[in-house]
Amino acid sequence: MAGVEMVTKTGYSNIATDGDDSIKMPIKKDSNGVLLSYEDAASTYEHWSMQFMNPLFIKGYTEKGITHKDLGVVSNQDKSSKLYDDFWEQWLIEAKKPVKQRSLWKVLWRSVGYGKPAWGLLLYFIFCALQFIPVLMLNILMSYLEGKTELSDLQLWIIVALMFLIPLSSSVIVVQSNALFAHLGIEFRNALIMAIHHKSMR
Repeated sequence: MAGVEMVTKTGYSNIATDGDDSIKMPIKKDSNGVLLSYEDAASTYEHWSMQFMNPLFIKGYTEKGITHKDLGVVSNQDKSSKLYDDFWEQWLIEAKKPVKQRSLWKVLWRSVGYGKPAWGLLLYFIFCALQFIPVLMLNILMSYLEGKTELSDLQLWIIVALMFLIPLSSSVIVVQSNALFAHLGIEFRNALIMAIHHKSMR
């Protein structure tokens, strides 16, 4: 990632500041000098852990609040210009069909792609499946405490570790699923807004 512009403030190594010591948001650019959103500029770890949101939280907590400028630029996947180009391409294909067979819903889905909702649903199903594991672990642990089951020290530690790690992992997974569907809603909205705007300007 090229072109990271920031000045370090003590205690906030990833937060940029100006001369008056107020916290400024980190500015990141790609190799072409184009500004990136915090999400687009995030590493894999920052993306899954939502660490890229920390500058906003820190600024909102330590100062009076955040401004519109602090939110940064729109994520590339949510930009109306790109979404409308994809939407229009798919609409031209759909317009060749008889009127009764045309579907705006199909155009929208083909515009944003099926990969994002499929991945979001898969993550959500994994999250739902993981919710059963702590309950099963707790049942096993209660059976051991009641003297109905014999467990070794290693097995006990594994159960305890799973009861901590599974909820933590499932929280990370469901947050990613929610973020994907949030992007999906934004993309639907932006594509439709641009389509309605172009229609009204004709």
